[in-house]
Amino acid sequence: RTLDDFLAKGLAGRMHGQELLALLMAISDAARTVSANSAKGRLAGEPGGPNAGPDADVPAALQHATTAFFDAVSGPGLAEVIFEAEPALAPGLEQKAAPLQAAITALDGSANFELNATAGSIFGVWPASLGPSRAASDALPLGQSQIAAGYAIYGPATLLVLTIGDGTHGFTLDRKSDRFLLTHPALQIADAANEFAIDVGRERFWESPVRRYITECRAGESDIRGRNFQLRWTASIVADLHRILMQGGVAIYPGEQEDSGRRFLLTEAAPIAMLVEQAGGLATTGRQRISELRTGQAQELVPLIFGSRSECERLERYHHEHDNGIDERYSSPLFKERSLFQ
Repeated sequence: RTLDDFLAKGLAGRMHGQELLALLMAISDAARTVSANSAKGRLAGEPGGPNAGPDADVPAALQHATTAFFDAVSGPGLAEVIFEAEPALAPGLEQKAAPLQAAITALDGSANFELNATAGSIFGVWPASLGPSRAASDALPLGQSQIAAGYAIYGPATLLVLTIGDGTHGFTLDRKSDRFLLTHPALQIADAANEFAIDVGRERFWESPVRRYITECRAGESDIRGRNFQLRWTASIVADLHRILMQGGVAIYPGEQEDSGRRFLLTEAAPIAMLVEQAGGLATTGRQRISELRTGQAQELVPLIFGSRSECERLERYHHEHDNGIDERYSSPLFKERSLFQ
């Protein structure tokens, strides 16, 4: 079943259905362009090279991806685009008035291109009249007004995974026909998780609830969790999201000391929240569900925890207990408050 057939049937009769169909097909076109470009590696250009973009400090792959999505989405007036970084990445590009707003991470993990590792794109869609550009005091919660979300992942195969509010579904790019075909219908996140993703290099900055959770996971089957956990880390939030949708687990991008968060709310957290929740999972800051947040700021940053529902709920409980002064510091029979890794 092709992507266009799936969307045509799924959006028939909906408010903004035709506009959203055109937008999502344009996004799929941009993803195809980025996929083809990513397969070229340095042959597509590098910073400072003959094919580099106008800002030599920005990876050429990111510049190319930003232009591809802008040309596909805003050029025809399908949506006003909010990018994950300042518009300086795409100088001279002018927004057009449109019925929809699309928040886009054009290329997450662009640094991975030098390593021939996984990268991806993320997007979320809102009606312009209810979209995130409204003042925060005047805006609906992001999850209440969001009408679509998705990501493309560029690896051995290129997949486009999206939701229009009726589950989360994956489409694989068929290289022969150059069309996205439904290969992963109605994805569901496994609740019994034994994997976690977090940047352990920043452990010294973690808040106490996150430190408590990770320490318990590290302690394994002999302690409170009663089972062993495995650490997964790729430095790509799209790779984390895809792995969780396929086999469960939790990804943790915590708030840090004197830091409101490290992930963009509009272009990363909100789309991921819709995708995950439509697949039976959860997305939270640790203190509030991502779908309940409001914003009027394009580059607002938040903590982000997403994945298997029970693990996210445990992390929410740990934050609640910490904020109310009732959490207990982890104590190991062997290492007391230290862990094997400290």
